[in-house]
Amino acid sequence: MSLPSVRAANCDEPGCGLVSGIRARPAYSRVGVVAPSLDPDESYSKTATTSSPNREREVLQVIAEGRSNKQVATMLVIDLTTVETHRAHILQRLNTHGVPELILYAVRKDIVT
Repeated sequence: MSLPSVRAANCDEPGCGLVSGIRARPAYSRVGVVAPSLDPDESYSKTATTSSPNREREVLQVIAEGRSNKQVATMLVIDLTTVETHRAHILQRLNTHGVPELILYAVRKDIVT
């Protein structure tokens, strides 16, 4: 792939060629790179995540049973940081602020008994 010329024709100002070269280069031109949304009105569920709602439900269920993050990771055979990430997503999606609220939610929704 060839990059556009950095120098613009008839450009006498310092930095003018650099600015035009940056503007000419397409953002996120690599294959597989998704441009992040800068729209503040876009809902959380539309953002690019690799998290599975089913897996998050499993994590929620085990956390609501009173297990620690390390125990959840061992039981579900996933990394501890993955459990922490799922937990953060769950807290954000449910607008809750801690494990007691997660347990209450899980009981109310019959996720745990």
